[in-house]
Amino acid sequence: MMNQDGKKESSKALFIGIVLVFVVIAVVLVGGVRILSSKMTERSTEDLLKGVKVSESELVKGSISFDNVALYDELPEISKYPLAIEGDGDVDLEIFSSGEKAGSGNDSWLLDVVKQFNKKKVEINGQRISISVRQMTSGQGGDYIISKKYEPDLYTPSNELFGNYVLAQGGNMELVGERLVGNTAGVLIKKGEKYKNIKQIADAVAEGKLNLGYTNPQTSATGMNLLVSLLYSYDKKDMFSNTAVEGFANFQKNIPYVALTTMQMRDSAASGSLDGMCMEYQSYINESSLKNEYDFIPFGIRHDNPLYICGNARSSKVKVQAAKAFYEFCVSDAAQVLATEKGFNSGDYSSDLSFTGQEVTRALEVYKKNKDSGKDIIAVFVADCSGSMDGEPMQQLK
Repeated sequence: MMNQDGKKESSKALFIGIVLVFVVIAVVLVGGVRILSSKMTERSTEDLLKGVKVSESELVKGSISFDNVALYDELPEISKYPLAIEGDGDVDLEIFSSGEKAGSGNDSWLLDVVKQFNKKKVEINGQRISISVRQMTSGQGGDYIISKKYEPDLYTPSNELFGNYVLAQGGNMELVGERLVGNTAGVLIKKGEKYKNIKQIADAVAEGKLNLGYTNPQTSATGMNLLVSLLYSYDKKDMFSNTAVEGFANFQKNIPYVALTTMQMRDSAASGSLDGMCMEYQSYINESSLKNEYDFIPFGIRHDNPLYICGNARSSKVKVQAAKAFYEFCVSDAAQVLATEKGFNSGDYSSDLSFTGQEVTRALEVYKKNKDSGKDIIAVFVADCSGSMDGEPMQQLK
């Protein structure tokens, strides 16, 4: 037996149902519902648009600035590169180091030496000295020093090229020691090939006979060494002549891969898609697969990992003394034995080549103009302009 509440609910449902029936009938009578035939759905977009009225509004152009962005603004905040070792001495010197000596495994020589140095608790005028290490590519470390966005106390690129470049660009630093550990840049070529020097290799690349990968000369000391060595090989009297620049441009046209660092290049070698690649001997000798598949052909200047003192540290007597003490520790017999164990100080390669900071600067200009080899670089930007972007998000997007 239905109670009073049940009758009310039943009446309410019946009323809603009747209303819905009348709404459907009204929509059909007015023509709001059309059943499209298959032929109608096949009509082209163009036919359908004939019934759409289109009007054009005046085009409003946005303003675009082509001013060069300052190097300071291009560089990320230093927090993007955390310290690998953080010293806790009364006087702490931070050092920028390239990755092959401030990484892991056989690439950790400098980290191991710094740990040993910090444990010794060296004192100068009653103040305990320590070293902090921040891994940074040779080129980017130099950019921080040039821009003064962040100046370390010490800087050790893989070779002198970026040191000369930084000094030529007004960087506030000076040489402490010419060599921490020895290394050599080279091209790895698959065994069985006949190439003997960098010029033969470059000609083979330009002719499409050889797939070669190398590292970006804007960041990598090995890539920079290759760049200046190639320009010099094309014209020993004038490395920036038309002959030299055209030679490099032809070489660049057939380069399939440019890595950021030597370590990245080493990791990419596993793909087997390259006939050759640029690398340092220390990385090559520590990878059995590379030694088995490739021959090492040295080129350019030596990679002796010089040490520079930078910024305000130059005017601090205690930091200058600390830098010298640290350098002496690095070149001590014990530290050099460790370096040899990790693949440094190997081989007997020597070179009479040298390049000034001005020459490095001009070489980078040549690279920037020719790195894309005349190919169009297409980029697609997708921007969210919805209401959720109102305010600060939209300002950041602009």
